[in-house]
Amino acid sequence: MSKTLLNMPVHVYESALSRRNSWIGVLFRWFREKANLGLGYTSLFSWWTVGYWVLWANLPFDSVQAQIPAMRDFIVMTFVLNAVAILVLHILELLCNKPLAERGWPCISGSNARVLWGGAWWEQDKSVMMCMGLPATVFGALLLMSSYMGWHGSSTALEHLWPGVGMVALGVLCFVLDRWEPGFGLGVPTDSEIRQRGRSRMAAPSAIPPRSQTASTAAQEDYATPVEVRRPKLDFDGIFGMQVVKQKLLDASTACISERDQGSDAPRNGILLHGEPGNGKTVFAEALAGELEIPFIQMTYGDVSSKWVGEMPRVIAKAFEYAKAKAPCVFFIDEIDSFITSRDAGSNNAEDLKITNTILTEIVALREHRVVLIGATNYLSKLDAAAIREGRFDFKVEITPPDEPARIGLLSHGIKKHAGHLDVDQDALRSVAKRWRGFAVSRLLAVAKAVPAYTKERSLTKLGFDEWMGALREVQGRSGRLPVNTKSLGDLILETETRESIELVAGRLKDAHRIEMLGGSIPSGVLFHGPSGTGKTAAARALAKEAGWAFLSVAGPDLLSDRTKLDKLYAEAKDIRPTLIFIDEADDLLRNRQYSNTPDLCNKLLVLMDGTDERVQDVVFIAATNHPDQIDPALLRAGRFTEKVEFTLPPQTEIPRFISSWLKGKRVLLEPSVDAFDVSEMLRDQTIATIEGVLQYAVNRAISNHDHSTQLTLTLDDIKTARRVVNPEEF
Repeated sequence: MSKTLLNMPVHVYESALSRRNSWIGVLFRWFREKANLGLGYTSLFSWWTVGYWVLWANLPFDSVQAQIPAMRDFIVMTFVLNAVAILVLHILELLCNKPLAERGWPCISGSNARVLWGGAWWEQDKSVMMCMGLPATVFGALLLMSSYMGWHGSSTALEHLWPGVGMVALGVLCFVLDRWEPGFGLGVPTDSEIRQRGRSRMAAPSAIPPRSQTASTAAQEDYATPVEVRRPKLDFDGIFGMQVVKQKLLDASTACISERDQGSDAPRNGILLHGEPGNGKTVFAEALAGELEIPFIQMTYGDVSSKWVGEMPRVIAKAFEYAKAKAPCVFFIDEIDSFITSRDAGSNNAEDLKITNTILTEIVALREHRVVLIGATNYLSKLDAAAIREGRFDFKVEITPPDEPARIGLLSHGIKKHAGHLDVDQDALRSVAKRWRGFAVSRLLAVAKAVPAYTKERSLTKLGFDEWMGALREVQGRSGRLPVNTKSLGDLILETETRESIELVAGRLKDAHRIEMLGGSIPSGVLFHGPSGTGKTAAARALAKEAGWAFLSVAGPDLLSDRTKLDKLYAEAKDIRPTLIFIDEADDLLRNRQYSNTPDLCNKLLVLMDGTDERVQDVVFIAATNHPDQIDPALLRAGRFTEKVEFTLPPQTEIPRFISSWLKGKRVLLEPSVDAFDVSEMLRDQTIATIEGVLQYAVNRAISNHDHSTQLTLTLDDIKTARRVVNPEEF
């Protein structure tokens, strides 16, 4: 609804500085009165200039004639300064007449200072003699006459010509400014609006009605139409791919606007677009109007919202009437869940119930007209059940994330628009478009916009797979929850076969595009199995660090305690992919469903790994278990946890290197009689976790016996004691 003086709420009207009773409001009104009076007298006294030029300047005295040029310039300057003073007062009045309660409203009135320019000549006001426009014009005409007739020393140089032209122009400008008041972007209402507003205020029983004005009072106003029709900016040719959705919309809309046979039932109508945000529901609605070659009308909650009680339902009805008058057309209600929230939610807000009832009634009435009604929502489950039933919205169309042709088109178009100078690897573009299934349109366009900055920072001229993935990570702004102190694969103490298996997986994750181009594949799941403490968790983190993938970790017992956590984790992984999901202590989750107490979680994991219709790429599950023999066979087949990596005790030859590296990181020395090989032999056949635990306990014990020297030294007794405490069963 357009904001005008006529529909301005009283509290907005009274918020203008000129209407306030505060000291600053009183001061402004006093200053305005005195300034207008003073400038009015100045404009009236300016008639003396005419008398001077006609009488005094014609006196035949040399002293008088010698002063004529200086007096002329003085008179011209006084007129100019007077005009500037009136302009300043005019702007000040407009600023004080601007409402402060809300943005977007016009001034509550024009300025009184405008009368000082032309005296409201166009209304035949008697104050025309007190304006400066008429004396300035007359004085300018006298100057031009003097120049033409050769009076007052103008016979040779025509020295009065240009001052005369300037004064006439100034006088004419004053009359123009008086007739068409300048607003300087502040929004000045027309004189008819000011008079009409004044009459309505005089007729009102109270100058300031209560804030809780009822519908019966608001109904007396003639509401402006809150929406407007426009020509669609695109059709279905402007949307890449999505042929299935396009056809559904076209079939449904064709039925809505088909010709009616007399006496036949009204055709089906109402198309409800739903789906995740960012996939272009508004764009599809407008493109449908373009495809049908009919006008497009859009209504949002902000278009019809009002602070007045009972006003909003009437404004909504006005919008529907407008759509009927423009038939055939597309009437699109964006974020329709704002209008028709479920009445089962127990809301006691009577205004919300009126809005919902009004919308439902108008939707039914609209079926008699050739108007394609389209609603859009991101929250289908929150809508009132009566609103989405057949008979109101007969067609429900899910706007899914873009399909592969759409993703290719969006990325190609985005690069041409934002980074046309780059050499684009088309194979890489198709590869990322294929693996980015499920990303919203807004995400894809954001990646295309991020590419120029990403490549510029790295001085790149070619756009390949790695650059696409880097720009994606920039847009995502996060990479999971990988600990800062995560070790690299090279720092882990692993058996050769275990290391080779992990490096094989890491290599494929790191270079997924090339691997797939050669016919290879990346796993959907990897099973880490082996005794506790053999480094499965550290290996999973190192794998994510090596591949450059996001890392999300969860413990199996946490998934059992919160059945919704697996879905939330998977949704987060899809959003920040490529992602490794590490499930630690997964024995209960992966247990054979014949013997498990939670077979539903195992079923859910199988569904997530397979995908409902197509597996989501770049999300890899890693599960750690100590009992691989108890895992459900369905999880171990190809396509799920296809690859298995066994973790065993670390090779004895690598233990001294690990001990030396660990002690160096702690800045701790061994006593001269002991070296890393001796400690390694003392901890033979122990896991890395046990070795770290023994060394840490030994350090803690040594600190308690420390003599406050600068260097901490471990003794043989420290290590033996730590070995007995940490692993008493073995020692």
